[in-house]
Order: sequence, then structure tokens, then C-alpha cells
Amino acid sequence: MNDKLVKELFFLRAFACLAVVLLHAIQTTFKPEFYAMADSVPGAVGNLMRAGVQSLLFATPMFVFISEFLLGMNRSDEIRKGFLVKRLKFILVPFVAVAVLYGWFEAVVLRESDSAAVAVLRNVFLGDFYGYFILVIFQFYLLHIGLRKWLAKVKPVVALSASFIITAAYLAFFNFVPVPSIPYADQIWDHHFWIPFPGWLFYFVLAFYAGRNYEQFKQLLSRIRLPILLAATAVVLLGSLAVSYLFDSVQVSSKRVDLLVYTTLVVLLGMKLAQRAHTVPPFVSLISQYSFGIYLTHYFAIYGFALITKNQGIHLGPYPLYVILFFALGVLLPVTVTYALNKTPFGAYLIGKVGVGYPQPAANTKHAKDVATRGA
Repeated sequence: MNDKLVKELFFLRAFACLAVVLLHAIQTTFKPEFYAMADSVPGAVGNLMRAGVQSLLFATPMFVFISEFLLGMNRSDEIRKGFLVKRLKFILVPFVAVAVLYGWFEAVVLRESDSAAVAVLRNVFLGDFYGYFILVIFQFYLLHIGLRKWLAKVKPVVALSASFIITAAYLAFFNFVPVPSIPYADQIWDHHFWIPFPGWLFYFVLAFYAGRNYEQFKQLLSRIRLPILLAATAVVLLGSLAVSYLFDSVQVSSKRVDLLVYTTLVVLLGMKLAQRAHTVPPFVSLISQYSFGIYLTHYFAIYGFALITKNQGIHLGPYPLYVILFFALGVLLPVTVTYALNKTPFGAYLIGKVGVGYPQPAANTKHAKDVATRGA
């Protein structure tokens, strides 16, 4: 089996990518500095959008799951040649490039930093911008190298239980323990605790076993009835929303204990629905292929358009229309830029490579005919 062509992962990757863009499109319209009418958004609409944001918070941990799932599918004890080098060139280098560009953008355009140099250093070394996820992923590349043989020998239930407890305890600590009076504690409790791997460990372990035991995982998933999975996901989401509305001090964030359960259910639900599809639609395959470029650059498209409309005093319509426009631009412009840059010699180092697409039925048929013709 080609581990790059697992049908379910194309759906999950596209789903997670679009969720990230939609989440940031909604959040941007909440900010008066970007959206001229933000202060006049009706309370009911604001609450609905806040619920929408929280329902989309599965996206980042889902990317952790996808990354390790693919690695887990390689049951060999040997790490493929060039494993880290390839990822350094086409994942970490683009991360640094975008971190530098966004540091300049923060200081010069958004005026959120007094110094572009300081903003760049914070982005590159502390993941102090939306691209922090890349620093999380690289920790798991190293953990995969170091732990894969050990995890293969341990009973999955033991490793999964231990990793869940570690991740839940880590997140609970930073969610419920008051910020201490020590230097830099505010920044750590605000967002720097997102980077260390314990906050994501459960998703990594779950993905390792799901990928390593892919066929058994599919059989297990087939035994779970779809209505039950849908109901469980809805109940957990409603409970999570209730906690957010009842306790204003609780952050709307993916780094919460309750999101561990919610994200896991969404992953299972997404894979179960994807299994029912006969193939991967071209649009889903396209978004999956360009997901890394979309992730790295969608903020520039959303913020750029938002600033233009705000500074020019342009009012395009009601609040939901802005969300739709921000979302569309956050997908279309990054796809265009990623495609164009990958046509240049060094574009892949700036924005990452375009991923592998899923073969479409028509293409498969044509390929089969070509092979038959050559054989004749």
C-alpha cells in the first residue's frame, strides 16, 4: 500500500485545512482593527460565531494526528533515508521564511511590534505566531525516531492511557493553575505552553497505533455505528460550549482538556465518513495537496484584504459576508501563490512542496488503457 494515498487522510487533511482558514476568517471579523463593523456585530451573531470557532478547534491537533498516522504506517524499524533532511528542507525552511515575513508584517503593517527583528526572532525560535504548529510537529518527528520501537512493543491500551493522562494533566495545569508571579509567566500561560510536546502527546500516540495497525483500525471503526458517533461528537461539543459560556475565564482554545475527547471523536467521525466515499473528489484532493501552503500563507490573504477594506472605508455588506470573503480569499490566494512559487527553482523552500494528489477515476482509466496499448 502506498502510505501517501490513504483515502481517509486526504479528507482529513482538507477538512482540517479548511477548518483552520474558516476559524481565522471568523476571528478576524471580531477584531475592530480589521473589520470596520466589528463593534456593531449583534450579540446573537457574535455568540453563534464564537460557537463556530470552538467547533473548529479540532483542526490543529488533527494535523498532528495526520502527520504521525503516515509515519506509523511504515512498520519497518528502519527510518527512511533522508527522513529529517527532507522535512528540514521542505517544512522547517518554509516555516522560517514565513516567520521572517510575518515578523516584518507584524511590525510594519500591523504595528503590533516595535521592532521587526524582535518579532522575527520570537516567531522563529518561540513560534510566536500562527505557524507555531511546525515546531510542535518537529518534536514529534524526533519522538517518532526515538520511541517507535518502544511503542511497537507496548500494549496500545497502556500507551494510550498513559499519554492521555500526561496530556490532560499538562493542559489542566496551564488551564487551572493561576499564573505565578515569576518572569515571563504571563507569556508562558498565555500561549508559550502550546509548543512543548506533552500538550499534544495523546494525538501522537493515537495516530501511531492507528497508522501501524491500519487494517485493524478500519475494522474497529466499522463496528462503531455512525449515528452513535455523531451523537457522541455533538454531546461532547455541546458540553464544551456550555463550559465556555458558563465560565468566562475559560479560553476558547484547542489547548483544553475537553478538546482531547472532542478532537478524537471528530477524527474518528471524519475517517468513518471518508471510508464511505468511493473516491476522493478533485476539490478535496486539491485542498489536501496545497494544505501546507494554505496553512502558511492564509493569514496574509485574510489580514491583507481586511486591512484594505478597513483603511479604505469599504463596507461590503453584513458580517457573514465578510467571513465568506475572508474564507474564500484565505484558500484561493494561497493556492495560487503556492502553485506559482512551485514553478520556480526555489519556491518549494519558501512555501513548501505541493503534495501528492489522489488519482481520479478518469485518470486511472486512461492510464490503464495506455499500459494495455504499450503491452500490445
